[in-house]
Amino acid sequence: MYQIIKRAKTALYFPVAAYFRFWARIRLQRWRPKIIVITGSTGKTFLLSLFSHQLGNKACYTFGANSAFGIPFYLLNMRRKSYSVFEWLLFFFQAPFSAWKKIPSQKLLFVEADCDRTGEGKFLASFLHPDITLWQNVSLSHSGNFFPGSLESIAYEFGYFLKYTKNYVLVNEDSQAIEKQLSRTAAKIIGFKKNDLRKYEVSLKGTDFVTAEMICHLDYILPKDSFYALKMLYQTMSLLGQAMRKDFSALRLEPGRNTIFKGIRETTIVDSTYNSNLSSTQAMIETFNVLSAPKKWLIVGDMVDLGENEEKEHGRLAEILQKSDFEKLILVGKRNLAYTLPQLKNKDVVAFSRPRQGLEYLLKNLSGKELILIKGAGFLEVIVETLLKDPEDKRYLCRREKVWEERRKKFYL
Repeated sequence: MYQIIKRAKTALYFPVAAYFRFWARIRLQRWRPKIIVITGSTGKTFLLSLFSHQLGNKACYTFGANSAFGIPFYLLNMRRKSYSVFEWLLFFFQAPFSAWKKIPSQKLLFVEADCDRTGEGKFLASFLHPDITLWQNVSLSHSGNFFPGSLESIAYEFGYFLKYTKNYVLVNEDSQAIEKQLSRTAAKIIGFKKNDLRKYEVSLKGTDFVTAEMICHLDYILPKDSFYALKMLYQTMSLLGQAMRKDFSALRLEPGRNTIFKGIRETTIVDSTYNSNLSSTQAMIETFNVLSAPKKWLIVGDMVDLGENEEKEHGRLAEILQKSDFEKLILVGKRNLAYTLPQLKNKDVVAFSRPRQGLEYLLKNLSGKELILIKGAGFLEVIVETLLKDPEDKRYLCRREKVWEERRKKFYL
């Protein structure tokens, strides 16, 4: 029965999404903003947050909406809450009326656009026709939804945003997968390379980046590759004729993106629990290696939606962990148990199938003053929540909506 339902959802995904896209297109044509698409396998919300910090209410931003359904829902001003059948039916009837509601006054629209499956890039790009596209990276994230589930096929799907872009595409030129897609665009290409970064320093006080045109400090623990987003920010602001704010102290990232919290027993927690794929996990582990602390504990969750790449990607994760600097490693999830743990040698590591088990181990074994990086989805935010020194900080964690609270109670707590 589960497989039948899954196949039905897959078959109906784009036909149903096309219904909402039809009405969203009407509203978008009435609005006619300049559209800047932010895409790639990781770092999209970080870059969207940078623009929000810079431009504030001068623009609109699709936070929490990046899919074939999410973006039309955003444009129709319909926000999902319960994910229930009733809500879907309500949206179905609301959509025609929402298309004719009053349009926003802002003339800039920043769209976070993902490609979670074969066909989604074309579906969104042919609808949005961006003025500017920013493409940071590509990895095997969600490869289980692609046919074939290869890096080339995923890059090709992202490449539709280049194909449909009208004016400029800003890209990470260090990515060979991205470079192979550049011939598909008629827009002007502006590329960035890693040697553009002159200085990078990270500590528990934040991260400093220096390039030829910028010196900036952000109060978050960020991987070195975050500089691509900063370069794209500066270049896009210039293309839009907008002045840059050099002070990033007011920047607030979305929950689960490398936020630092004070924990119980004088611990320090780095919360990176929003999502997980190999590239983002590797970036955070390498950043964690650079941080100076007497006791570093690392908690890593499963990487999901990888399909036939599942075993290979978790094997590569083991290679990264084998070379990493930590006192204790805690693996969580059945994939880590099956594929990652057997390849780790001479490391102080424990592994559990569920977050609750990992949490119980932590509460029994933390001696105090550890620096703890928690990386991965799979409801690892329950671990962060329990370890917080100030329980009120839980409002800053990811997946706070009622539907997620119910799922956590059902499956993990």
